[in-house]
Amino acid sequence: MPNSGRPPAREGISPRKTVLRGYVPEKGEYFAARAGDSPYPPGTLLPAGAELPRPVPAWYHLTVPAERPIPFDYSVIYADRDLIVADKPHFLPTTTNGRLQRETLQTRLRVDFGEDDIVPLHRLDRLTAGLVLCSRNPATRAAYQRIFGEGSAVKRYRGVVKRPLYVDREITLHMHKP
Repeated sequence: MPNSGRPPAREGISPRKTVLRGYVPEKGEYFAARAGDSPYPPGTLLPAGAELPRPVPAWYHLTVPAERPIPFDYSVIYADRDLIVADKPHFLPTTTNGRLQRETLQTRLRVDFGEDDIVPLHRLDRLTAGLVLCSRNPATRAAYQRIFGEGSAVKRYRGVVKRPLYVDREITLHMHKP
């Protein structure tokens, strides 16, 4: 475990952080997180039922129930040591949304590549298909996040109509945040 005490992801799902007070819960595993006044070194498995002299930051893994499989899968368009460009299908969420933890692009990429550090740099709605740029290297992630944060990245969306649309020119619709 890194010096934060954070345990690795399980099945591509990252652990959560909490603060324990009073006692370590009997159910589940809790690992001490890094904290200046913690009586436990980071990464220590905290004994179930142990009395805690003060609040202790800790990591734990959610119990994630089985989810109905989403029958559409991504394809990798490009990958190097820093980035993965994935073609996300319709209906597959980019990241967890509370209801879905396993059936997401991020979780599938983490499991398939065996890497806990894969993080999408932007999102597409669940119903939107398209390319998603993902970071796989924490050392270079901030530089790519700045591109999106500063608005330097240009996203283009293309709509497909199911019935004839009679126009004699290209239509450009601008998306604006309210």
